[in-house]
Amino acid sequence: MKPHLIITPRPELRVTPALIQAMEVVGLPQIELAARVWQMLEENPFLEIEEERWRQEMEDREEESPWWERLEDRGETLQEHLEAQLAVIEAPGKTVEAARALLPYLDARGFLARPLEELGALLPFSREELEEGRRLLATLDPLGCGAFDVRESLLLQARQRFPGDGELEDLLKRGWDLLLKGMRGRLATRLRLSPEELDGLVGRLKELTPYPGAGFAGTEGPPGVRPDLFIEYVGDEPVVYLARDGVPPLRVVRMALKGVKGESAQYLMMERAKALGVVRGVELRRRYLRRLGLFLARIHRDYFLGKRDSPLPLTVAPVAETLGVSQTTVNRLVTGKYLHSPRGTFPIRALFQGERLGVKELIKGLIEREDPARPMGDEEIAGRLEEMGYKVARRTVAKYREEMGIPSSRKRRKRK
Repeated sequence: MKPHLIITPRPELRVTPALIQAMEVVGLPQIELAARVWQMLEENPFLEIEEERWRQEMEDREEESPWWERLEDRGETLQEHLEAQLAVIEAPGKTVEAARALLPYLDARGFLARPLEELGALLPFSREELEEGRRLLATLDPLGCGAFDVRESLLLQARQRFPGDGELEDLLKRGWDLLLKGMRGRLATRLRLSPEELDGLVGRLKELTPYPGAGFAGTEGPPGVRPDLFIEYVGDEPVVYLARDGVPPLRVVRMALKGVKGESAQYLMMERAKALGVVRGVELRRRYLRRLGLFLARIHRDYFLGKRDSPLPLTVAPVAETLGVSQTTVNRLVTGKYLHSPRGTFPIRALFQGERLGVKELIKGLIEREDPARPMGDEEIAGRLEEMGYKVARRTVAKYREEMGIPSSRKRRKRK
């Protein structure tokens, strides 16, 4: 036996300041994106505008703005925003009606101003039905509406944004009082976390919104509805446009750091990483939005063209696979952003529905369009669903089919 060195390759994901900044930029709504970039142009010594390219872009623009930039920019209330999503959501009718009945009782923060027991005496719904409606409101954009307080709203948002994150849920349930008092040491002890792990949890918590209703008309002032994506069709082929996001061409300044030491060097390296992250984030945001628009334009073609009354149910998973990113990134990408189509303007999140309802709807549609003389078996239906981005086992197809009261392929066969 003797000591010796062995080199072993090991994959490792490093979360750098540039990556953090890029992911934050990807998730920003249009107005906040422009504000963030212009603020950084003033504060960050490494970030600057490409003047020549910007001047050329301004000269190349037509004198008359495109039609999508002349859309009326009116203020929208929180109730109108949620109502637009309830109009297209796939959910039990009674639940949708209960959620709609709760809209007038939401305050400027997006919280319910009266307890369900009191509302049950005023509305033609049971407490259980109102609770289901409240839970549905919490899944719409902005996430967390219908809660009774900040803590519950953050908890509802965390379950949507970070599904399966038990530590974050534990922080909100068991550590809320210590968090408000700023007692980080006792909080880490109670949750059995290291200071670094607690910092990571708090960082994820900061991605959530304490008051989901803030910023809509009637609160702090109308932000206006500004679509990020515009979809048109030439025949059946989709054409996707990106709205001008107010961000000029950017570049990172080359600056020699040789001879700079100590805190100054650390500060400059951090600012340079942030500048790189902003430039990369703007590029990724535009690329992902365009690819997302093409995906939605193809999936929801019949709905956007008025050939279908409701959009096909869709989950985040197939979109994440198509874009090649995590489901968390897709959630960031669709939050607070709008899409304009021949059917109208929608919050992008409103086009995403629950997986169970979605798969059942797809199975029903496939069976309705099959050849009656050669009906599809459950295995073939599962294969068709996989081609559409939904991996569902044959036995699950059979279970959903039986729940909808649809007989087997043998019993559906009609002889000519």
